[in-house]
Formats: sequence, structure tokens, C-alpha cells
Amino acid sequence: RKDPHGPASIELRAEEMPLAPISQRLVDHLCELYAAKAGKGYGTFEDDEDAFPLPRLLREHLEGSLDFVALTGQMMQQLQARVQEETLACGGYVLFTRVRHSAASDFLLVAIISEAYGAALTPGLEMVESPYLDLANLRVAGKIDLAAWQGDSGRYISFLKGRTEVAQYFKL
Repeated sequence: RKDPHGPASIELRAEEMPLAPISQRLVDHLCELYAAKAGKGYGTFEDDEDAFPLPRLLREHLEGSLDFVALTGQMMQQLQARVQEETLACGGYVLFTRVRHSAASDFLLVAIISEAYGAALTPGLEMVESPYLDLANLRVAGKIDLAAWQGDSGRYISFLKGRTEVAQYFKL
């Protein structure tokens, strides 16, 4: 949650979201949207792991000493600290997903997804307001190719650029 005039706050899940058909469709759709969007920015991790601890956290996760919930919780704390200074940043749901198709295809995708409202019909055909995750307007997302990072093969981080540059707080 981020109010332009107040502090940023986070609410974390206590456990991983179970894999279910709806969550699988969401991740599949998010991956398709990410792959289809042009205008990505690329980067690598900073060397200063005291100021930028993500590489250390990922290593601990990959080695098994940091589970996914703890990893994403610490990543959210980093994001909260960075977004605190951004007056134009707004809230949303932050989705972390690790996708593994094979040893050569292993990545972490992070997206900030806004909530939007639409209409739905009840079983009695009454129209009601219905909130939904607005993937069509995905603006902030990044992908860390874990296989490329571990293989030290050049560009392993990508960001959606959208209409403007990638939000600096998200890159940090």
C-alpha cells in the first residue's frame, strides 16, 4: 500500500499460494504478456550486496537455506524501503513467481499488479461490481533469469519499460 502523502506498508502472505488451475492460468498469462511486450530494459546486479542484498538472498534461496516465503518477504521489505521515497508510486499487489521448465529455463518474475473494477452477474442475474487483477495494464514487472545469472552469461535481468522508463525504485 502506498499513499502519496503517507508511509508505504506491506501485507504478506504467511505461506506460498498453492498451485491451482486459476493461479497457473494467471502465471501463464502474465508470462505471455511479459514476453509479448516490447521495450524492455536490461541490467545486472550491483556489486555492493550490503546496499543491494538481492543476489545474496537469491543465492541463499537457491542453496536451500532461505525458503520462497522468506525470500519474497525480504524482497518486499527492500521494495517497501525503496518505494517510501517515491511520491508518484502507488500501491498494488506484488506477485512473485518462480517458473522452472528445465535446468536451462528457471526464472523469477516479479510484477506489481493493480486492482480494477468491472461488472459480474450473480446466479440470479443481478449485476454487481467485481474487483479483478488488471493484467492488461501491467506497467511494472521484472524478470531474473536464474539460469543465466548462475551461468554468468551477460544480461539476466529484464524490466518492462512501458511508456516511460522503468520505475527507479523497482530497478533498485
